[in-house]
Amino acid sequence: METKKILSYKCFKATCSFRGRDYVAYFTKDIPFKAAPWKFHGLRGVMLEVYSTDEYCNWVAESIEIRPFKKEIELPFYGIDIVDLKKYIKVLKAKKQFIIEYHKRKGRSEEYISKKVRSIEKFDLD
Repeated sequence: METKKILSYKCFKATCSFRGRDYVAYFTKDIPFKAAPWKFHGLRGVMLEVYSTDEYCNWVAESIEIRPFKKEIELPFYGIDIVDLKKYIKVLKAKKQFIIEYHKRKGRSEEYISKKVRSIEKFDLD
């Protein structure tokens, strides 16, 4: 695999064709996340250079600044019990019933209510 140094990072060459145009990208796996300009995504790292072979577009990283996180990220399930599938389905069914009763009290149509609970019904596994 062809490589080159960009901003002191070892970068790997990748090529592709998209809608009649050929592109070349150089990406590094030495930075612990994924990033790319414009519509270029999917490589295993940060793209530090991307260009089209017909010179339509050209991006080259001029500098990189990696800053530490300033805020802790809370897990979305912090403090929530882990449950098995049967209990989860039971909770979903209770939520579905609550939504149905709420909208009936508001005088909403069956069609409207059906739309509100459609995503929950995908989990009804009787």
